[in-house]
Amino acid sequence: MLAYGFDLAGPSHLEATAGVVLEIGDTLRYRDHAIGLSDSDIRARVGQGASAEGAVAGLDAPLSYQPGGGDREADRRLREALTEAGGSGSSVMPPTMTKMAYLTLRGMTVARMLDAIENLDMAETHPASTLIFHGAEASTVGQLKQERAARGSLLETMARVGVRELPSDLADEDHLVAACAAALAVARWHLDASEWYHPPDPPHHPYPVVC
Repeated sequence: MLAYGFDLAGPSHLEATAGVVLEIGDTLRYRDHAIGLSDSDIRARVGQGASAEGAVAGLDAPLSYQPGGGDREADRRLREALTEAGGSGSSVMPPTMTKMAYLTLRGMTVARMLDAIENLDMAETHPASTLIFHGAEASTVGQLKQERAARGSLLETMARVGVRELPSDLADEDHLVAACAAALAVARWHLDASEWYHPPDPPHHPYPVVC
């Protein structure tokens, strides 16, 4: 079984979209990574893995929006849990917020494409929350985009919770570290060991949010 984690960027910034693949077995083991992924690239990679081994996919982007705008229940609950854990609640933003709308659009489009793949389960993830809930210091997570040393420390956090053979060069790109956290979140969800979980609420919110 494979766990795919994707840190999505908006539709006009495909060069920043990263993916990390973990193998789910007796432990979680690094398999592969890539950056600069288009929607079609993501569909092809996940489809190949799901058909060969079965897969779960975690997308770091809103996969639904609240009718009328504003927070979904999952957003409110996650923000509260993250703040209680010492993180920045402002990192959990409403899907229709101006800053988020294009990312939400892409997340929903990619999810629709992946829905057609057999032997695949899918969830929405929030890498910053995942890292904090798995023991990373909130201050280190806050430096994810700016400091390579912080990214290296976050890889060490994921290694401590059981992700094996992570290459150190993942720390060269913040998007790859976030994608790795997304893969960790969805792998733990598959193993019924999520640190934080919000159930789907169809038809408006068809996917769980997991950390």
